[in-house]
Amino acid sequence: MATCKIYGYIRDGSWNPIEGAVISVAPSLQPEVLQGTGTALYLPPIKVETSSLGYFEVDLVQNGLFFIYIPSIGFDCFFRAFKHANNKDSRL
Repeated sequence: MATCKIYGYIRDGSWNPIEGAVISVAPSLQPEVLQGTGTALYLPPIKVETSSLGYFEVDLVQNGLFFIYIPSIGFDCFFRAFKHANNKDSRL
């Protein structure tokens, strides 16, 4: 099963890193049906915390539709996990 990585930095309004921010990533539906494959999977939610630099990364199943929530900054959105044409991972 193909995977990809989302990654990024969480910073405050003065561009200082936010250490220990919790990033929650969950499939938008259960089971998750991977776009273009018809494959259905049960994927558990994932929680990670940012490093002292505010950095985080999460490995996800490619082509899945996910919901990301970062309560410390009031951010949430849906996104599709994919590799770019140049085979690079997705940056948030």
